[in-house]
Amino acid sequence: MVSTIGLRKAELAMQLGKLFPPEEALEVGLVDELVVSNEQCESNNALFDLLPSATKDQSSNALMQQAYKQAKVYAKIPPEARVASKLLTREQYIKDMIQTREQDTDHFCGFVTQEAVQRNLIAYVEALKKKSKKK
Repeated sequence: MVSTIGLRKAELAMQLGKLFPPEEALEVGLVDELVVSNEQCESNNALFDLLPSATKDQSSNALMQQAYKQAKVYAKIPPEARVASKLLTREQYIKDMIQTREQDTDHFCGFVTQEAVQRNLIAYVEALKKKSKKK
């Protein structure tokens, strides 16, 4: 997140538990694109013929249409090249995660098992339960 949106924005977002609205997530680079809802989609049948029969029931879903379209783009790239480029661009992050895995796990477990954190987590889960019952 830090490398995507910058240290200060990431720091504030994580401290405040910020959830980015779709347009803002696009603006800061957390998502690559937004897919319009079915109501906003001009033609839900545009990709119908491209869909495998197993997913034709999802063809009216704009998100599924976009996902299939994107999958076709990635399918044209040799898998070995795609993997190599991902590993190359993420190599340092992977090394850092491996080197600090035990320390990060200990820190996380120590944090979430604190009494105050547990109280807040329980309160949050209870609020979610109440919210879901109202629907």
